[in-house]
Amino acid sequence: MPRRRGFTLIELLVVIAIMIILAAILFPVFGQTRDQARQTTCLSNMRQLGTGLMMYAQDYDETLPSWPFYAKPSIFNAPEWKDWGPALWVHVLMPYVKNKQVFACPNGLRTGRAWPNAAVTGPNDDPLIVNLAISEYIENAQYGYSPLAALNGTRNAPAEVAVIAESNYLGDFVDWSDNFNIPGKGNKFGLYRLYCANAAGNGICEPRHKDHGVNVALADDHAKFIPGARIQGGAADNREYPIVNPNTAPWK
Repeated sequence: MPRRRGFTLIELLVVIAIMIILAAILFPVFGQTRDQARQTTCLSNMRQLGTGLMMYAQDYDETLPSWPFYAKPSIFNAPEWKDWGPALWVHVLMPYVKNKQVFACPNGLRTGRAWPNAAVTGPNDDPLIVNLAISEYIENAQYGYSPLAALNGTRNAPAEVAVIAESNYLGDFVDWSDNFNIPGKGNKFGLYRLYCANAAGNGICEPRHKDHGVNVALADDHAKFIPGARIQGGAADNREYPIVNPNTAPWK
């Protein structure tokens, strides 16, 4: 019988080299696909929350989740506020979504209660991971934007006003929070809580999705992904995108 010939060392090395090259090509593709899937999951969660917002509004005289922060009686003294703080909107929306997972994003933070970069809220005996925040213009009833009728009368239509967004602070987001030096942004950049959705600080800006993009739920019951390059401006700039202040000028 003829002798069976095995692979030579050179042939084995060539095969290994080819496998390494293929792995180098495919692994980044797999990573991008995974990140895209996580981004899509977060967007799906945001759509459910948008629907929950509208259901809540139907039950509460066409008004989105909101409380008086400083008028008497103040929500600050309520027992629910002691457990949830500005993330009280999560607690009141829970009956309308009935799924704790929709408040978390697979790419989001998982630990920490201290601001900034917090991800845990709720009672100590039943904490909840939340990677989202609500607009303070909506949550603080004293601004007057929480009734849907009031939003319809603002400069920007409800379809353009962000209500819930991915944020490094799970309570609320604003457009005047420009107290950090964010790399690549000017000192009037007030939307860093969204742009740096996983962590922010002086010289620190960790995005949640590719190129700093975030998912948002808008006031007309739909959600969308906003690329990081489109997140611009803030209160000090008198224009912004996404729209946080319903009466601000949009960034063109």
